Amino acid sequence: MVDNSTSSSSTSVDVIREGDTVVCYTSDDRVFFQEILPRMVIRIGKSQVSVKCVEGFPFGTIFEEQDKTLVPVEGGLFPDPVAPEVGDFEVPTNDNRSYTDTNDSQKLSNHEIAALRAQGVNGSALIAKLVENSDTWDTKTEFSKQKYLKKKQQKYMPRIQMVRCTAIALCDVYHSRQPAKILNLRYDIIGQILSYGNIYADQQVNDSIVYFPFHYIGQLDQDEATLVATESTAYEAEVAAQVSMYTDEEQKKYLQKKELRKLKQRQAKPKKSPTDIRTLLRTPSDSLVIVSHYDPLAMLLQLLPNLGLSRPFVVYCEYLEPLTSAFDALQRMDSIINLQLNDTWTREYQILPGRTHPEMTMSAGSGYLLSGIKVEATPAPAHLADLKVLPRRTNAKKPRVTRD
Repeated sequence: MVDNSTSSSSTSVDVIREGDTVVCYTSDDRVFFQEILPRMVIRIGKSQVSVKCVEGFPFGTIFEEQDKTLVPVEGGLFPDPVAPEVGDFEVPTNDNRSYTDTNDSQKLSNHEIAALRAQGVNGSALIAKLVENSDTWDTKTEFSKQKYLKKKQQKYMPRIQMVRCTAIALCDVYHSRQPAKILNLRYDIIGQILSYGNIYADQQVNDSIVYFPFHYIGQLDQDEATLVATESTAYEAEVAAQVSMYTDEEQKKYLQKKELRKLKQRQAKPKKSPTDIRTLLRTPSDSLVIVSHYDPLAMLLQLLPNLGLSRPFVVYCEYLEPLTSAFDALQRMDSIINLQLNDTWTREYQILPGRTHPEMTMSAGSGYLLSGIKVEATPAPAHLADLKVLPRRTNAKKPRVTRD
């Protein structure tokens, strides 16, 4: 068990503090955001516990629910107190052919289990009691034992891990809950976008996307300029309030306190002067990133003039067909070189002794990327100016001509 005093040696940046927002991974396969406030409670298993007790512990600490409080523990989200998942593996000789589930193999009744929990028996000891009083435990295979233990651990040893909100964690949460909201972006494709787009500090990025700025903002310096054309509707409430001419008293009546606080923060935020905006728009961008469900070719033709020479651009799309049209059009332009159209195929694997196999219920594809570099278009030499461009060869079959 981890002692709270160990967190005193860590810096204040590496520990969970009041007001932080963390990403929570639970033992029942849930992923969600959680703000650390004294009045906030979260559901762990079947209990509602306060998050006040996690303050001062390092990010990544694993907590277990005990007596409706979170206690820091060692091990992973799925500790195995009876049959460890690591170590030397032996091929099992028994199988489940003679096993029949009659729902009476457990000697402990529900009342006895409830009495043990009321006495304060921890989850590990309770699972060991269940294993000891199971008539069919010895006849189970190692795989069946692991599935049984994992099911009991989710019920009697609910655990949660709180990690820092990084780019990978944010993408993991959105992709697991609402993948369509972020155009099915996955952290592996985000890494490729950062690589192809040459995203680094002290550069100006022209971006058109819904949520992608939050992922690459950690790569940039605070003094750098970023042009973002979003597709979200975050300011609809503000626009509606301005158009309807509501007074401050009416806004307080109909809007919640949290919405009013956000509205005041946006109104108090310093705005750039028209001169600064014109200077920013006239400065060539160092990179162009487009992640949108709109036509990528139309957006590229509008945004490429703002991109500097010898600068990269990256276009992401969930589907291949829009990018093939853009690829065909950009191939005809003399100012585009190193044009590439790639797809991403990633698959998770379960790595366990004797049970290493790819996951069966995951999406391997993660969209398509169109990347290239903009250069200066140079006219053809004088002796080649009169040459005609040969038509592109296609695989379409010519219609057969029949003679009468």
